[in-house]
Amino acid sequence: MQLLKRFLAVFGFHLLMGFPLAYVILKHYNPAVFIWDTPRYLLMAKFWMTQAVPAPYFYRILSPGIVHFLSQLPTFYHTQISAGLGGLEYRIFLNFIMLNLVWVSLAATCLYFYFRKRFFWSSGFALTASMMVWLSFFTAANVLVPLVDAGAYFFIALALWAAAAGNWRAFVLTLLVGVLQKETVVLVVGVLVGLDLLGQRRDAPDWGLNWFGFSVGIGAATLAYLAFAWFYPASADFNTIKLSATGILAHRSAIGAGFEARSFWLQGLLAYLPFLVALAAHAVWSMVLRRTIKFPMRLLLVFPILVVLTLVLNMDQGRIVSLGFPVYLAYQWVVFAHLWRALDKRELEENQASSIQKRVQSVQ
Repeated sequence: MQLLKRFLAVFGFHLLMGFPLAYVILKHYNPAVFIWDTPRYLLMAKFWMTQAVPAPYFYRILSPGIVHFLSQLPTFYHTQISAGLGGLEYRIFLNFIMLNLVWVSLAATCLYFYFRKRFFWSSGFALTASMMVWLSFFTAANVLVPLVDAGAYFFIALALWAAAAGNWRAFVLTLLVGVLQKETVVLVVGVLVGLDLLGQRRDAPDWGLNWFGFSVGIGAATLAYLAFAWFYPASADFNTIKLSATGILAHRSAIGAGFEARSFWLQGLLAYLPFLVALAAHAVWSMVLRRTIKFPMRLLLVFPILVVLTLVLNMDQGRIVSLGFPVYLAYQWVVFAHLWRALDKRELEENQASSIQKRVQSVQ
């Protein structure tokens, strides 16, 4: 009961934090201008399980299905929006954004408990760190719009919390449901939790159980997705073409062009600027000031691993790599907190020195 009360309190806090951003997106986001994958998901929400949508979008049925059923209900709010939608399309658009607001609020709440369990942070420190979800580039840019990324954020954060708590049943169940939101949930959770488990000693009491639960979760979710794709084939699947022998060669030859593209580097710099600044600050902190920051640095390998995977498989680099957000946000917050404490300590020492000097002068 105590856990439920705290969960609802943190969730309500994040819901209030994110509502202004969701409202701005509702009013001003226009799918006709910023296309991304939004038209496909809007179509799925209107005609659930429609064959008009190719794979892998066809198998990401959870959020579109929820929006589809919610949109059968009367509209609870009417306002003029930039998208210029009306009737059923307006209800779908509104419900998608509101659902994504709930997904991200749940993700931030799960992050709070994950930070508490994995890093043993205090309640206030973990809550403040979880607030950084709302300051993320991708949350503001495209997570709250009609896409499935918001739900993927939730299932990734929930799976990490379950793994940190050693609740492997919840871990398996989370992945089995999360794979219906976005199949890359299994990929990202596999990398994140796998890197974490690699740091455990083989003589740890739960070492074997942890690896068994992890393997069952990843394996069961992968088999469930493959079975779904087998029994309900999509009308078109560009991934099949993309992963063919000639396709992979073509994409690998295009990697060099992608590296040379100015937009590739500029988008990456802007999207991950806080993370890159934290890395630079950590380097200065360690090499120049000779101070240490306590953080499991092996977790940061998720960044280059996801970058390489997205380049090889020709995925959307920014949005896929952003799914490693629990590690990025935790690391950023730890580094910035150390810097802030150092500045506070220096300011306190300077104030104390100034106070002592004034007292000496007053005595003289």
